[in-house]
Amino acid sequence: LLTGTVPREFLKFRSLNLNVVGNNITGFAEEICDSGSISSWMNGLVEQFGCDAILCPDGYYTDVGRQEEESVPCVECEVGTNGLYGATFCGAEKDDISELEILAEFYLAVNGLNWDETSGWDVMADIESPLDLTLPSYAGVNHCNFWGIICRNDTNQVKEISLPSNGLEGMVPPSLFDLPALDTLDLSGNELHFDRDYGFGPIGNAKKLEKLDVSSNDIQKFSGIGQAKALRELYADDLYFFTGLDTELYQLPELRVLHMQYSGLRNEIPKGLSQLANLRSINLYGNELEGTIPSEIGDLPKLWHIDFSENDFTGHLPTVAIKNLLDLEKFHVHQSGRSKEGITGELPSFKEQTKLHLLDVSSNSMTGPIPTNFLSGVEDVDQLMVIDLGWNSFTGTIPSELSRFSQMNLDAVRNQFSGVSSSLCTLSGWMDGEVGKIKKDGGNGCDAILCPKGTYSEIGYAKSGSNGECLSCVSAEYAGETTCNGAAENEEKKILDNLYAETSGSNWKKGAYWTTGPICTYEGVVCESNNSNTNEGIVELRLSDFGLIGNIPTEIYQLPKLTKVDFSNNVVDISFDGIENAVNLESFIMSDADLSDLTGIGNAPPSLKKIHIERNALNYSIIPHEIYSLENLESLSIGFNEFGGKISPSISNLKSIQEFWAGSNDITGSIPHSISELDDLRSLVLSGNRMSGSIPNGLGNVTSLRQLHLNGQRDFGGFSGPVPSLNKSPHLHDIDFSRNSLTGSIPNDFLASVRGSTVHDDYAGVSIDMSSNLITGAIPPDFDDFASLFLNLAGNKITNVPTEICDDDDEFMDGLVGSLTTNKCDAILCRPGTFTPVGRQTEINETCTPCSGGESQAPYYGSTECKAVSGERETLQKIYKLIFTESSDDKYWMTDNPICTWAGITCNGDDSDDEGVIEIDLESNSLVADDIDEVSKLFFSLPNLRLLNLRGNDIPLAMDNIGSATNLKLLQLSATGLRDINGISAATSLEELHVTENDINGDFPEELYDMPNLERLYISFNNITGTLSPRIGELTNLKEFYAYTNFISGTIPTEIGKLENIENLVIGQNFFRGTIPTEINDLVHLREFSVYYEGEAGINGGLDGKLIDFAKATHLRNIDVEGNKLTGSIPSNFLSGLDTDFRSSDDNEIVLHLADNMLTGTLPTTFNNIKNLYIDIAGNQIKGPIPQSFCSQSLWMSGKVGEFNSCNAIACPAGYFSPSGRQKEGEDCTRCGALEVAPFLGSYECIVGDLEKAALLSLYDSTGGDNWKDNQNWKDASKPICSWAGVTCKGGSLDNATVTELNLNGNDLTGTMPSAIFELPFLEVLNVRDNDLYMEFGNIEKAEKLDTLYISAIDVGSIKGIGQAKALREIHLTGNALTGDFPEEIFDLADSLESLFIAYNKFSGTLSKRFGELKKLKDFYAYDNDFTGHIPSELAQLENLQNLVLAENKLSGTINEEFSSMPSLKLFSAYRRLKPGPKLHGKLPSFSNVPQLEGLYLDYNHLTGTIPKDFIAASLGSELITISHNLLTGPVPLSLDSFENLNIEMEGNKLSGLDSRFCDNRSWMNKAVALYDCDAILCPPHTYSIYGRQNSTESVCQKCDEDPDVETTPYWGSTDCDVPIDEQEILELLYSSCGGNDWYNKDNWLSSESICTWYGIDCGEGTTVQAIRLGANNLVGTPPEEIFALRQLHTLWLHSNPLDFKFKSIERSINLVDIRLDATGLSDVYGVGNA
Repeated sequence: LLTGTVPREFLKFRSLNLNVVGNNITGFAEEICDSGSISSWMNGLVEQFGCDAILCPDGYYTDVGRQEEESVPCVECEVGTNGLYGATFCGAEKDDISELEILAEFYLAVNGLNWDETSGWDVMADIESPLDLTLPSYAGVNHCNFWGIICRNDTNQVKEISLPSNGLEGMVPPSLFDLPALDTLDLSGNELHFDRDYGFGPIGNAKKLEKLDVSSNDIQKFSGIGQAKALRELYADDLYFFTGLDTELYQLPELRVLHMQYSGLRNEIPKGLSQLANLRSINLYGNELEGTIPSEIGDLPKLWHIDFSENDFTGHLPTVAIKNLLDLEKFHVHQSGRSKEGITGELPSFKEQTKLHLLDVSSNSMTGPIPTNFLSGVEDVDQLMVIDLGWNSFTGTIPSELSRFSQMNLDAVRNQFSGVSSSLCTLSGWMDGEVGKIKKDGGNGCDAILCPKGTYSEIGYAKSGSNGECLSCVSAEYAGETTCNGAAENEEKKILDNLYAETSGSNWKKGAYWTTGPICTYEGVVCESNNSNTNEGIVELRLSDFGLIGNIPTEIYQLPKLTKVDFSNNVVDISFDGIENAVNLESFIMSDADLSDLTGIGNAPPSLKKIHIERNALNYSIIPHEIYSLENLESLSIGFNEFGGKISPSISNLKSIQEFWAGSNDITGSIPHSISELDDLRSLVLSGNRMSGSIPNGLGNVTSLRQLHLNGQRDFGGFSGPVPSLNKSPHLHDIDFSRNSLTGSIPNDFLASVRGSTVHDDYAGVSIDMSSNLITGAIPPDFDDFASLFLNLAGNKITNVPTEICDDDDEFMDGLVGSLTTNKCDAILCRPGTFTPVGRQTEINETCTPCSGGESQAPYYGSTECKAVSGERETLQKIYKLIFTESSDDKYWMTDNPICTWAGITCNGDDSDDEGVIEIDLESNSLVADDIDEVSKLFFSLPNLRLLNLRGNDIPLAMDNIGSATNLKLLQLSATGLRDINGISAATSLEELHVTENDINGDFPEELYDMPNLERLYISFNNITGTLSPRIGELTNLKEFYAYTNFISGTIPTEIGKLENIENLVIGQNFFRGTIPTEINDLVHLREFSVYYEGEAGINGGLDGKLIDFAKATHLRNIDVEGNKLTGSIPSNFLSGLDTDFRSSDDNEIVLHLADNMLTGTLPTTFNNIKNLYIDIAGNQIKGPIPQSFCSQSLWMSGKVGEFNSCNAIACPAGYFSPSGRQKEGEDCTRCGALEVAPFLGSYECIVGDLEKAALLSLYDSTGGDNWKDNQNWKDASKPICSWAGVTCKGGSLDNATVTELNLNGNDLTGTMPSAIFELPFLEVLNVRDNDLYMEFGNIEKAEKLDTLYISAIDVGSIKGIGQAKALREIHLTGNALTGDFPEEIFDLADSLESLFIAYNKFSGTLSKRFGELKKLKDFYAYDNDFTGHIPSELAQLENLQNLVLAENKLSGTINEEFSSMPSLKLFSAYRRLKPGPKLHGKLPSFSNVPQLEGLYLDYNHLTGTIPKDFIAASLGSELITISHNLLTGPVPLSLDSFENLNIEMEGNKLSGLDSRFCDNRSWMNKAVALYDCDAILCPPHTYSIYGRQNSTESVCQKCDEDPDVETTPYWGSTDCDVPIDEQEILELLYSSCGGNDWYNKDNWLSSESICTWYGIDCGEGTTVQAIRLGANNLVGTPPEEIFALRQLHTLWLHSNPLDFKFKSIERSINLVDIRLDATGLSDVYGVGNA
């Protein structure tokens, strides 16, 4: 269908074969046929025949459309060729096909058998080809009798085809347009397209076609429409162009009607519209057109109807152009859904239009007054005029000049009009007669046009009858107001203005009218309007790419009508806290933004169907479980984030999901089988993750699936296992499994339901990409059943491409199969022995290239290179299969990439090599080996290997074959689980060995002494015992020897002094004893020497004797002898041999760790020669003072001497102390107390005198000690303080110091606790609970060892300061009458706190997310406070938490599924037996992975759904589970039968079944099942017990009195015989009792919709009514007392209604918290006390 001319640009080709016959070419560019450079074209034929060799000219033809032989020239056609070049026939010489055959082809192609109406057509139900109609049996068929066919009377030719909404489906055959008399074609409301490009196909062949209706079909392009030259009417509504209006439309010179509503048109209307000179009507309603309304409409004088409404036009109306439209009758350009400012400027007068009677410019931004000559040219003043100017910014008054019209409906609300001319107030025919009616009733008739200033109504004007008047409103500044201050719009404005301020609105790239106009004019804001254009609320926020910065305020969730938000392409974040308030939200889009936290998204309303949050800052170890709770979600896009972990089986909860896009994350694991339960799933994209495992064949059972992308998994080879058949998904068109590790052959039934479909669109256009896998075998020959197919299998091991899929499948591989004349299968896969970089031929002239080595280098179909498999490749492939896991980084491993590009591999050549591996570095790569002998053998067989690093993997190599690795220089096997290194000495070339952090046991390996080439030996952190042999001296090449943290004992051998090259000698934290050998003084190259803490901190073992002088070492920079028993003074020649430049350099810090020995004497002044010294002498017996010269060494002690300008940075002087023995950041040297001493430099503490006694006496005197219950021995000077009642000391009761505990609970202490008590230096436990005592926490920071604090039931006022007690592990603060929010200061104890008890207080507010910081927390008891909001999921992340008690608070929301995976949890309590108000709701978590669970208390909440099948599955030690009195449904899962002993209370729910097998569990319910069978678990239906079960002889399950008309107690576990409450009946009774028919708002009431959608009704989980909000809604009469039977009702608002409310039966409403009856007719409050 190509059009136009052959372009001049082709002249650049010296030689060209051009075949464009059979198109709509109209000629050649002028230069072409005159050019001498094209003589070689068409294989030289152009030189003989000129351009006829390319195309026959207009009016000429040949059978092939061009001249190929001298004897067959282009022949003249007397009837012409319609101006086209390259004709292959002349007029009637074309094959004559009967109209019946054309209709038959049409019938077969567009699913005729399944049409809704087939009358007449059904004669063809059994034909297989149009040619069948030539058989004699069809001779009498008259196609003019077919349904929808109208023929000409004279010729019986088809004149009209009208088959709207008739179930037509597929591609219309081109022959339909060959019907010569066809002038009308209506195919609207079907699923048709005209060509494969979804354009208009060869519609130009229908030469007489005048009217075409293709609305609601699958047309997406304009191509071809310009050829329908006779077309007069085009109806193309509801299509999918999503592009601009195409100028090809302008090629329709006869067009009268252009009707394209809702067709996805975008951009500006292009120039050239004036070419449609005959256009009468243009309707472009409901598109996305932009720019200004083109002035070219003025060049279309025949236009009488224009509708440009609901687009995004801006600028002024083209006033001059409008003046030319003298026939204009209707003009529409309202834009209530616009995202920009809309039409601006003043209103034209339209005085030239004599016939205009309908004008709508509402919902724009027009300004200025109504012109006085407005509509002055209209001739018929008695016709009904419909004029809509509403929702602009017009000013002035409604002019008197309009009084000449007797009938007018004028909508002018929501402007800035000051009033209405009084001359209009008597025009009784205006406003549908309302002006006359109101005037007749004594009112001002003008009120029917606009409410005057100072008043308002919801519609902006008055109506006759009750409640139709304009209401007083002092803030109504203009006439025609629809709201008053305090109304919803003002609240919405506050929310939007806050959004503007919080996101740097003044710097937005867009945002017209946000600071000046009404909210519905704000750019990007879409409001809902009723028929009167009244703002019904904001429904959309379209703020994509506006330039927002910051945090979106969560107040947007309070916009009551909000349905869609789009914050994409902005630098913003948002919290989901409060999203449940956005009860109408359907779509949340925030792509390419800074969204960082999804907490709370699970509370989204049921209306939410779409979440697109790809490309954000989301970093989660797993996809949050909250996502899986969104059961109504239809589209979820979370790609390009950092979600990790496995996809939960809970994904099956997303029952409505159609699109799940999670590509390019870090998701691991396999695809859960439960995903196949998603019946509506159409598109699944998991590409670019780290997933593995097999692809579940169950995906093929998802019949709606259309797209499945699993390609490019980045770890462990991706998906493995066989290719799934996917044989039950008839619509699956788009599959990408590329770059994985799928194996086996392609199943013969692969996509069988697609290939076998009778619907063309199912089996055509299929794309399958399974390249770069490990697939073997042949391509199934049945792939020939596809109509068109793009198949990529390159980079596999395919052994055959059947010829049948290459023979006649011209449309395969984008048509390339049909274009090739030889080796057609190469378009699918290159033959063995050939290759291309993509494994197939992609162009006609670019064939597959032969390999020099033939099939040995490319043995399979689809090779992407020529190569032979190297031996090293085979070795690495075997290693891969033996040790790699799904968590390993295996980039390029097992691909066809050269092995030298594989992750961790280095070769001696470049990356293009496939051999020469010299280094393997796979450190910390999650590798695991089962066959360790085979793995070891493979590694050591690599002939060139020099370096092998397997650190941090579970690969404890065996050394049996290490001798094969003759070039191995470095072996890194630290942290691999090694138990021995037997055989290591065979590695004769080894220079560096790392085996730290392993489990090497036994004596120091003797083999190491046989490795003279060793230069570096690292063997620390093992369990090596025995002694160090004198043979150590044989390793004379050794430079580094690290053997610290083992169990080596004995003395350090003197032969160590023979290690003449040693630089680093680190053998600390062993069990050496004796002295440091003086031979070490001879090690002149020594740079580091460490023997710290030999023995158990110097107690068992440890070095003694003198400190050697190291006087020969020239560059020694680190000596560590800390924690031994060295004695004597520091030698005066200590380090005297240091190189002068070395010790004088600022950059060379010399570190001496001499602390915690028994050194004496003073510090040698020779240290002054060292420029940069760090020396630790604390914990010795060195006397001061420190030489004064040291105090000016500003670089010493890492610069602290200079920073503090004090020698205290070296060591605290005598009489002072600090925890480190010196001054450092945040730690000063503190003077000892009056009774304390510290005689040496660097003291850690002072020796205590009488300080403790003084503190105890202060406590006694301050708290009425004489009146204590027990004050035995207190103040008795003859008794040690450790014998005083309640005092515990380290040394027992006979000691007189080191107080560790004070236990004075319930001892009648009164007064104020003195802060001196916190100065007890050894105090660990303070217990003063249950006293009449006041306590503050000032000075508590001095109690540095305080571990446990019992201060329950005393007066603490507040807990300010408690966070300074950094060692606190346990706090008891129960019953202290504390109020306010949870104290943030508690989180300052995150490093120590394990137990926190705050029950029986009055804390309120929400529980902080900071609980996640308390990593050590084991116990949190917060029973009976007033906390509200959700239980933070951060509590579920505390791995050490054992007891979590939150019962009897006011918590609500759902319980996060993360609580189902807590390894240490024993007790979870959150019941609500006493306190009213919103409760916990949503699904009951499974708690399936809580192995320590003993108690679970969730009774008296609003939990819904069924009990999970895996409920408490791992909790075999559970003692009591209470889930009673919720809203649980379904049967008790039989999986619980696996528990031998279980007490589970489930009464008061809506459980429908209890399997009889439970009755055999005789140990259940405290062995009550053994006595009462299943009644001990739950009373059966139609019976009850006060406990819902039998637990004694007095609680028997009794039958209820049966009423044949009422089903009582239909569930298991009933606690009474009450008839189940029908909440709908109660609400219907409220409606009928309170005048529901006259309520202002009664949306959905009494409808078939769920009661939860009824206006004013809020439900919890399980469609249970929780709130009724019907304030100011015209309720009258007395509400029925049955309203109090709504058991979960917590909010009842009936304010501002003329009601006579009564409180009778209020006691039944046990959860009622909030009742509002202000401004009603309430006459008494009798009975309210029973609430």
